[in-house]
Amino acid sequence: MRRPFVVAGIAWGAGILLADRIGNHAALFLGMAVSFLLSGVCYDYLFREGRPVWIFLSALFLAAAHFSWVDGQNRSQIPATVEGEKMTAAGTIVSSPVVDGDVLRFDLKLARLQQKDRVINGNREKIRVFLSLQTEEEAEKAGQLRRYSRIRLPIRMEKPSPRSNPGEMDYRAYLYRQKIHWTGKGKGLHSLVMVKEAPPHPVGWVDAWRKKLAGQLEKMYDEPVSGYLRGLLLGERLEVDPDWERQYTRLGLVHLLSISGLHVTVLTGIVYYILKWIGLTREKAAWIVIGLLPVYAVLTGLGAPVVRAAVMAGLTMIALIF
Repeated sequence: MRRPFVVAGIAWGAGILLADRIGNHAALFLGMAVSFLLSGVCYDYLFREGRPVWIFLSALFLAAAHFSWVDGQNRSQIPATVEGEKMTAAGTIVSSPVVDGDVLRFDLKLARLQQKDRVINGNREKIRVFLSLQTEEEAEKAGQLRRYSRIRLPIRMEKPSPRSNPGEMDYRAYLYRQKIHWTGKGKGLHSLVMVKEAPPHPVGWVDAWRKKLAGQLEKMYDEPVSGYLRGLLLGERLEVDPDWERQYTRLGLVHLLSISGLHVTVLTGIVYYILKWIGLTREKAAWIVIGLLPVYAVLTGLGAPVVRAAVMAGLTMIALIF
């Protein structure tokens, strides 16, 4: 049989769709996958035919079982009774803090929630925190927060808002895919207590490097050009001038402001052919591009589209070498 991995790949995608539509039945799907696999192997051994069918069916139900199991683990351990309650949250910042206008946003991995004598184990569950900034001094202080800092602050626990209009972004589903089931909202930074500063960490170094590059762009260019370049080069979409974004939206080109696979593909092609043009061999040019791809992915914040496109571009370069 030719290309069994192609058959398995198609079946795997179909299995994910199957589980998403039918629901979480991991045990059922796993049983069917094992049944088709064992019967298929025996049938293939006896009659030397039917291999594409049993490979497809086994991969289909195995993918469905895996998706159902993973999705089944995506549940909040925080009791529903805390909704609307004002509590003190203690935990670790696990995302790069972002200031969007007068709002500071970051993800907090909870150690515990406390309300007077009531203490709830956070189970290291992530919540999305929104803090409204009251003054310019608070905005400057917010810019000093670092990933992996341990903090304590009062917040009001809320469930993410569901979609209210047809065609509108479903923010609750968006956070659900990131394994976030709660948001915490607060006012100002005056009550935020720094329990422990962020320890040295490679991800923290990357954040500091990106902030340094963003600062250099702001020094070299005035607004709105500096914000546009930060969005285009560093993936900081929120820094793009709103008027520019509206104009791009009217032209149907707003996707250009988001770092995606298109940017990686274009950049890879440009760098590769420039290296070829200056006299490098195909193999040397491809190796240099492979070395630059992780740097660019880190530079843009390791977004899923960029990582996926960088992996595919790297495989393409490997194919050119061998």
